[in-house]
Amino acid sequence: MNRTTVHLDESVNGLVPHEPVFERVGDDRLVWQYLEHKCPRPLGPLAQSIYPTLFRSFTAAFRDMGFQRGAALRFLFHRGYVYSHFILPEGSPVTGNPSSPTPTERWNAEWKPYIMSHLVRLEDISLTGIPDDELGRLLQEIIELCGYAWDVHHRLTYPEVEAFYNWCRINIAGVTNEELHELFLGQDFLSLRQARGFWKLAHIASSLTEGCVEEDSDWATQPQFLAELSQFVSKHGLYLTTYCDIGRPSWEEDPSAIVAIVKRYMAANLPDPSLRIEQQILKRQERCQVLSAALPIDKRPEFDRLYLSAFSSLHLREDHVEWIEQRPLALLRRVCKAFGIRLHALGLIEDPLDCAYFTLTELYQFACGISIAQALRELPARKSSYESDLKFKPPRFIREAPRSSPDDVSKLLKGMGISRGTVSGRVCSVRSVGEAFEKLSWGDILVCPEIGPDWTPLFSIAGGLVIESFAGGMLSHAALVAREYRIPAILGIKSACSLLDGRYVDLDGTTGLVEIGRRFESM
Repeated sequence: MNRTTVHLDESVNGLVPHEPVFERVGDDRLVWQYLEHKCPRPLGPLAQSIYPTLFRSFTAAFRDMGFQRGAALRFLFHRGYVYSHFILPEGSPVTGNPSSPTPTERWNAEWKPYIMSHLVRLEDISLTGIPDDELGRLLQEIIELCGYAWDVHHRLTYPEVEAFYNWCRINIAGVTNEELHELFLGQDFLSLRQARGFWKLAHIASSLTEGCVEEDSDWATQPQFLAELSQFVSKHGLYLTTYCDIGRPSWEEDPSAIVAIVKRYMAANLPDPSLRIEQQILKRQERCQVLSAALPIDKRPEFDRLYLSAFSSLHLREDHVEWIEQRPLALLRRVCKAFGIRLHALGLIEDPLDCAYFTLTELYQFACGISIAQALRELPARKSSYESDLKFKPPRFIREAPRSSPDDVSKLLKGMGISRGTVSGRVCSVRSVGEAFEKLSWGDILVCPEIGPDWTPLFSIAGGLVIESFAGGMLSHAALVAREYRIPAILGIKSACSLLDGRYVDLDGTTGLVEIGRRFESM
């Protein structure tokens, strides 16, 4: 992969228009979907201006994977809300050189060392007192690092897992997918460690208050809780409260978001997750012994090699977010805040956090001594526009896509079962992780468009899971974590959020069936 030349995208304006701005001829005839599950809030000018850098290499990455045509990911902002249009690649990828290193091998040998070395050096730089022009060069370098990291992100594929599954199906007579899934239980992914951290915080808070979760409780100010909170923040504090939104604080800056999640855990009164993990590890080890014993002795070394490679690949898929989505963007936010502090010290803005209403180009121009008088004049209007956008209810689609109505479907819906088991319960239909943390009660069936690692703490609370998207299939993040928590889960039920909202359902994660029951009254 070639290093990308640094450039600051100038297509994002500080003042957000109230109507969608279509970039190309014909864009107004495409269907654009609101990415509510990732970005439930509008993005300000600062956050919008990093998007072109993060996603400019998407099409090139698919081409490098061997897809000759198709595969494009386009973004559009409507009053600050993110919409996307995805074009699937055509045909099958052209097979490359089989001796070429896999993405996992390139990650370990090339990509991660490059990203990590730059992060360590840049994170160690003190921003206090450095000249403006040097701060501008630092801004450029971090934008380049973000572009490089996301270029890698678009190239990460995980063929080792599929290769291992296929090898086992050929060489182990009668092996089932469920048996192979058990080989990947008891994981220690970043998101699972984060969820265990929430449980520990909730456990300490409950011990301080005897389980009371009242708003006026002072458990969040007790030294024992604050000490554990400090440990949690040191490990997970770079997490941004909204996906890729460098205009909003991280958990490190605003731990109140952590405290809110801890309250949900306290209310659910969850058991110690370490007991479940120990059981899952034992199950994994037993299954590994059984399958290895079913092989001829001469094939066991190949089984071990492919298994280790697949195990490592899954860890990369789950944990690369720290190096790509968290630390580079947190570093970029830190530098942007330094600009805000300087603008405030000069009396140009009232609050250092108003840096969120400038674009990256404008901050760089300030560092170079170029006038940003127009941006300063527009600042009150930009802030007012953003406040107005917060109250705006964006449509799910620009150019409405066809969708099912609850009256048009049968009582039985079919998807892909990804975690076996059955459960009955009340549906909690949500479209963003923030909404889920507000609404989900213990035992509810969580129904949502799509999930990522930031949804993992909710698996401790949910009784079951239904996801509209098919993305990732049996080895998706949702499938891996649902099996870890032993909750039934189904992928690929289109329009599930609207079809199941307000219902009781019976869910079968083995067959992929959801039976729609009666409605319930909202409390």
